[in-house]
Amino acid sequence: MTQEFQVSVTPVGVDEYLLRTERVEPGVPLAEEQTVWNLDRWMQQAQRLMNDPVSGLLTQQQTGASPMPSSLVGLGQELYDALFCGDMRDSWMMAQAIAQNHQQPLRLRLGLKGNRLPSLPWEVLHDGDYPLATGTNILFSRYQPATNGLAPPTIATPLEPHQPLRVLMAIAAPSDRANLELTREAEELEAELRRLYTQGTVPQVPTQVEILRQPDRARLTQALEHGHYHVFHYAGHSNSGVTGGNVYLVNQSTGLTETLSGDDLAGLLANNGIQLVLLNSCRGAHSPGGAQQAGERHLAAALVKRGIPAVLAMAERIPDEVALTLTRLFYRNLTRGAVSIDLSVSRARQGLISAYSSHQLYWSLPILYLHPKFDGYLTQRTGEEMPASEEPPLWLRPPEAWSDHETVPAALGDRLDDDTLGEMDSFEEGELATVRDRGTETLNDLDPGTAEDAAVVQDLFESLGQDHGQRSQESQSPLIESSETTPSGSNPLPKSPPQTPNPSATALSQETGGDETRKRPPYPLPVLAGVAAVLVLGLGGVIWGLRDRVPDTPGPQPTLVNEPQDGPQDGNNSPQRPSGEVTAEAIEQLSLGNIEEGVPLVTELLASRRNALNQADTALSAVPRADLDRPEVLFLKGRLTWQAIQAGDERYSLDDSRRFWQAAARRQPDTPLYSLSLGFVYYAEDNIQEAIGQFQQAIARLDGPNPRSDEDLGGMTASQLRTQAYAGLALAYQRQGEELTGERRQERQDQAQALQMLVLQEDAEAFQATNLGQHWLWTSEAIAAWQRLVQRR
Repeated sequence: MTQEFQVSVTPVGVDEYLLRTERVEPGVPLAEEQTVWNLDRWMQQAQRLMNDPVSGLLTQQQTGASPMPSSLVGLGQELYDALFCGDMRDSWMMAQAIAQNHQQPLRLRLGLKGNRLPSLPWEVLHDGDYPLATGTNILFSRYQPATNGLAPPTIATPLEPHQPLRVLMAIAAPSDRANLELTREAEELEAELRRLYTQGTVPQVPTQVEILRQPDRARLTQALEHGHYHVFHYAGHSNSGVTGGNVYLVNQSTGLTETLSGDDLAGLLANNGIQLVLLNSCRGAHSPGGAQQAGERHLAAALVKRGIPAVLAMAERIPDEVALTLTRLFYRNLTRGAVSIDLSVSRARQGLISAYSSHQLYWSLPILYLHPKFDGYLTQRTGEEMPASEEPPLWLRPPEAWSDHETVPAALGDRLDDDTLGEMDSFEEGELATVRDRGTETLNDLDPGTAEDAAVVQDLFESLGQDHGQRSQESQSPLIESSETTPSGSNPLPKSPPQTPNPSATALSQETGGDETRKRPPYPLPVLAGVAAVLVLGLGGVIWGLRDRVPDTPGPQPTLVNEPQDGPQDGNNSPQRPSGEVTAEAIEQLSLGNIEEGVPLVTELLASRRNALNQADTALSAVPRADLDRPEVLFLKGRLTWQAIQAGDERYSLDDSRRFWQAAARRQPDTPLYSLSLGFVYYAEDNIQEAIGQFQQAIARLDGPNPRSDEDLGGMTASQLRTQAYAGLALAYQRQGEELTGERRQERQDQAQALQMLVLQEDAEAFQATNLGQHWLWTSEAIAAWQRLVQRR
């Protein structure tokens, strides 16, 4: 197993940059820093040191000038110190300590936004001992931060040990281009793989290499469509451009250049399931220190944007001999048992250093992009069993799959169309977990931290100095101050860029994550009488789980109990206690570690009839360090930020609420309230696909046996949670329909209206605009959308 540490860097102003951890392991605090960098100086230094090593090599041979390793090391150390500063440094140090304690490698993924940041040679990051990208304890790669134009990854199931890894190597040297020793590269690769097989000293991955010499577009397309390859290796010439650059192929009639744009190549590779692309061509990635023209993109960017899981490209052209060495070293490691791609690249870099010395910069020119959802393994690890596929909910299966069940579940099955269930197509391929954890996928596969981790973290903080120890005791401090230091086992709330303070609201406490077991109250089962007969009569040829069309005559509807939705009371008919009294008791209980007793009190402070945000914040700041990672604490902090945003507090963003709720869902993934809340925040962020997934996830869990209610956290019973999930799904469908045209638009709007009717039939009063305005989940935008949907009926 490999530990994860993902960092994003975003330009937020002139020479100002926001550093933020996007994914960390349990026990590692999340961090966020805003800093000032002099990029111009770094880029000038990088360009002087690294631009076109072929020319530099010739210059050194002619003049006898000696390289300046200290300058390259100095640049790497300066980049390292700039990236890992303040809270980011503490988080990074803790991540290394925990990974070392588990004796596992730490995967550092760096996401760089904008046009200038990717042009810096981050591969030379140097911690003072050695370049990070050349070790085996830390595995370095880049990733493309998510944008609206980023396609979902085409990640395939890792190959079983007996299955061959198929490589297509295309070599193209048009007669009008400079010559490369491409044929020799192919021959070296074949010879290297044969040598590995004959030695037989280590477990080998069966590898089949097919060489496509001098292809044109037609031959390349045919080979990819019929070969079922996993790896595509291009050796030739390339450039950058507005269409993702070009690769140079060979016209079969003239022998001259025939170009294929990077965007077209990316689509061709993605459509044929390619998992790894190697570009042994000049400037296949960002050139170190080079200024990229507006709208111009290189090949690697085009491939990553299209969803290729792994791309290895060259920042600059390198000598043919070095290219041969890199190819041999990379494949030697990749086919040595089941080795991850980033580990293979790290070992290849170290091999280049051994072959050409660290004074040469060849080892820093390969740039590896790994998609955040891709673990880097093309082949199943030895002794690893693929996870068994989970059976999808009954209401997502076709009728013939119900034969072994005595009853047919009511719910949403008769109201979903193929686009809705298309979000869950992976159910039928044994990938239910992908949908189940939608919205938390960057954290969903992490195990909770251990007591041993906590001990390591504590030791680490002690080694970082007394300053941290003193500040960590200030549990009553607001978040903006206390997040400068992070107690062990906690994940701090990411700070937003500085904004004008709002004196009416207080800051929030730090973010953490953990586990908790809660009692589940009984849940009234839906009324299912007659559902089977209605479904049989209403099938009409519709294949369940593959189509989801709203029927003209709605089928049986789930029973939704009409109950008050404003949180727990202080007794059946007792008068409301003063907020000061509730706050004092909450502080007392939480400070003593009585989380179960303190949580309902904080929820009472957050209830709409009080909306005592300052008091709730004060109470949550009393939570002991050992309990900061509990999911209910995380959830309440997310709810506090959410309600603070609705109250006009500009210090917090939707991202803050989402990150808290994602952390809570990671630690307690079977909680419908967390999925419901994530659905609303994704809806507010206009991430409709994720919102639909979270609402469907909440419904699926609430339709199951013994659904849990969370009155202590959200003020809603299980039946009320279901009502809210249906309502949220109606909003999401309506918003999604606005982006469609023709019949699909009408179908989606019909679905939204059908769901709204279902909700209003069961609890019309609660879903009137005045009452929704008193519900903590509903924003003014969501209420307005709900009213528009009512008016369309």
